[in-house]
Amino acid sequence: MPSNPPRRNYTGDEKMAILREASLEKVNVSDVCQKHGITPGMLYRMTEEAF
Repeated sequence: MPSNPPRRNYTGDEKMAILREASLEKVNVSDVCQKHGITPGMLYRMTEEAF
């Protein structure tokens, strides 16, 4: 049974940087999620928490 990787805790500044990156017009949200190792659902939750 494979073990899950440890959870990552993002600071408020890190979350805002990810959200800024995802909001750029020419950037694919899936690419941003993959780059940062998060799911689209997690990105959506970050957006809800920020606004």
